[in-house]
Amino acid sequence: MDLGFWLCGDWDMPEIEDRYYIHGPDLYHGAIRLGPTNLLYCDSKELEGVGEAEGVIHRQMPNRVDMVMVGNGVVVGVESKTPQDLLNSYLNRRLKRQCRTLLAVVDLPVLLIRGAWPDFLYTRDKNGNSVVWSTYDSPSRDGPRFHSLHPLLAELARWQMLGGMVLFGPPVDRPQSTAAFLLGQRHILGGTRNVLVAVAGRDKTKVRNEDSFGRLLRAIPGIGEATVQRLTKEGERKVWQVLNASDEEFREWGVRAGIVRKIKEAMER
Repeated sequence: MDLGFWLCGDWDMPEIEDRYYIHGPDLYHGAIRLGPTNLLYCDSKELEGVGEAEGVIHRQMPNRVDMVMVGNGVVVGVESKTPQDLLNSYLNRRLKRQCRTLLAVVDLPVLLIRGAWPDFLYTRDKNGNSVVWSTYDSPSRDGPRFHSLHPLLAELARWQMLGGMVLFGPPVDRPQSTAAFLLGQRHILGGTRNVLVAVAGRDKTKVRNEDSFGRLLRAIPGIGEATVQRLTKEGERKVWQVLNASDEEFREWGVRAGIVRKIKEAMER
């Protein structure tokens, strides 16, 4: 499994005090109280023109996260991008840094793509040359330089395997609709039972909600259920704590050197 794009490189993991968390009826970041958990907290440049009457509070967000909200006891962080902005962020690797930060500071990181994907998108590379992105093969070798969207889509798949989510929402010129859309997703993202209605139909059989993090670890060769339980302390540790653990922490947890090597190899591919 190739996790290297998201988890390798020169990046310092924030301390636990640098995370968003819930305390009583309020949402906090470190020692800073943001406010009640029923509101959507946004950077000042996001959802302009939408206010507290629509459930939105604007402020300078710690860690430069675009939006944060709470759903069913889960802190959700949102990085908001148009399709074109997503491509530019992917090219200059800003997307890598932003998604790593989300993974470290919230319970559930979400990449919100605002607007539909056209057949062709236009950006420029680092040398200023015109680049045309297409879901199709290049119709000709002449003219602008064509790039395929497929590598970006593969990175988004890796992101979701790490426990992140990709949502497609209203375009940027509809901020009220975006706020209503996100606030309406809170209970779904919080993992309440209505998540199962997508597959339930008339079948009343109970479905076990398998932990996606455990599934990620089990995908690494040589790691079984018993090791997953030891690494996660039966679900108490989160993805960022295990995947970014030091050798000393692995020793304290009683993880064999061979298992540590397999985790590191999976992350560095």
